Amino acid sequence: MTQYSSIARRYIMQSIAMVALLSAAIQLLLPLVVSDYTFLPMAAGAAFALAVEAADALIWQRVASKSAEALTTFFTAVSGFRILLSLLLMLVYYIIFGRESMMTFIIVFAPYYIYMLCHHTMFFTRQSGNAQ
Repeated sequence: MTQYSSIARRYIMQSIAMVALLSAAIQLLLPLVVSDYTFLPMAAGAAFALAVEAADALIWQRVASKSAEALTTFFTAVSGFRILLSLLLMLVYYIIFGRESMMTFIIVFAPYYIYMLCHHTMFFTRQSGNAQ
């Protein structure tokens, strides 16, 4: 059990560090691309990434410790929930702020989403390789 909790903790710590670096990069580079106010989309993207990554790690820890043969189903479910949650977040943002600010939101949110896909894939592919 402690092996899985240390792996999950490492995943969460990597997520925190990478989201902080990504947020700093977006804060520095985005004014070159868009002139709109970007703090709220950046905060939403960072909070979304951290919440999804933490939930991903904690649920993985539980599934891996209880039933390792269910990990394939877990990885498929995570992918589906991640995209549904991101679409829901975009819908809520659209309802609250309207069409005019959606392009800025998508430009800011996309790096966080792509980061989550890459981090999840690389981290758990490495974990699967270590387990064999």
